[in-house]
Amino acid sequence: MAKAKSGVNKSEAIREAMKNNPKAAPAEIVEILKGKGVEVAVGLVYQVKQQSGKKKKNGKKNRDNQAKGKASSNGKVGFGAAIATVRKAASAVGGIDNLLEIATALKD
Repeated sequence: MAKAKSGVNKSEAIREAMKNNPKAAPAEIVEILKGKGVEVAVGLVYQVKQQSGKKKKNGKKNRDNQAKGKASSNGKVGFGAAIATVRKAASAVGGIDNLLEIATALKD
């Protein structure tokens, strides 16, 4: 059977206590919250403290490599990198029309 929720968000209470007492050690945060009637473990305080210092990731780790036209780890250029390379080539020859003309001449 699942535990009944207490109605108090312990992590939020820890963040609030750390905001009010920035120099307090995790054990002191536990004591402060115990005085307010919120029971938390020292480990949870450490975890919340660690998570508060991290930046959120965007989830797009290879975006820089693709935009710059760099090869992936298998040596092949991805689709996004190929588009970036073609755009750079088009701007170098004076536009997409000139690039298409060059590509047509090479095809023949």
